[in-house]
Amino acid sequence: MLTNQHLYEYLEDNAHSLADNWIEALDQGDKDDLSVIYTTALIRAIQTKNNELNGLLARTFTEDAASFQKDLDNWLRMISTEIEYLQTPIHFIISAFYRLQGNYIEAINTFYQSNCTSYSAEDLYAWTTSIYMHMEKIILAFLEKQQQFAEKRLRSQQAMINELSSPVIALTEYTSILPLMGYLDTERGTNFADNVLDQCVEKQISCLMIDLSAVTLVNTNLAQKLFTLLDMLHLVGIDTVLSGVRPEIAQTAVQLGIDFDGITIKATLAHAIHDRYAELGYL
Repeated sequence: MLTNQHLYEYLEDNAHSLADNWIEALDQGDKDDLSVIYTTALIRAIQTKNNELNGLLARTFTEDAASFQKDLDNWLRMISTEIEYLQTPIHFIISAFYRLQGNYIEAINTFYQSNCTSYSAEDLYAWTTSIYMHMEKIILAFLEKQQQFAEKRLRSQQAMINELSSPVIALTEYTSILPLMGYLDTERGTNFADNVLDQCVEKQISCLMIDLSAVTLVNTNLAQKLFTLLDMLHLVGIDTVLSGVRPEIAQTAVQLGIDFDGITIKATLAHAIHDRYAELGYL
């Protein structure tokens, strides 16, 4: 441990040069890209997080594996709250990691050359191997953390898209339209019925026109969800009108044995709106 302690003290004494600004190591094109994305303050904040790895690496020469893992976990918890850091293009961050690794290898070699009579080539090999091994752990741990952040953000965005893809649009005070578009996949249909029902209840509507003319494809599971929605709307006293029912959707409904009794069906949304206006006395 004494050998490692001497090296640790040397690295601590040269911490400033080891924390060489990683942005300066980037290509000019990457520097320009980064300056467009982030303000100077944000770049400085990102730099601070990378510099904290400096001390983390240095302590590997005085701490055991369990202590290093604890320090790494603490650093990962800290960056998990730094959205700007996790949103930084991955090649910028990895470039910074490798820059720090290169600085350490260079510093270790300099230390060895200045003290080669006191340490062996085996010591040098052990030190450099330690840096490579611990930096690999850091990079893999960071990539896992960034992946978790990306997946969480994707789920949030998907939930928003799903909600926006089922908009209940007011036509009159108590009549609304639900235009469905695209492919009704399983992901989109998970909370489909609940989202629509909540919007209808909130708007206090008495009639919902569901237009299917822009639905390109619907599987059996989603067809079942659609007609479950119709049942739910009926139970809360909301009349429904279906329009634009495509042949494949009609075929799926028949195969499922779905009963269309009590459901008003119109060929097009225009017909549905016209008849609703006539029913309300607007025509």
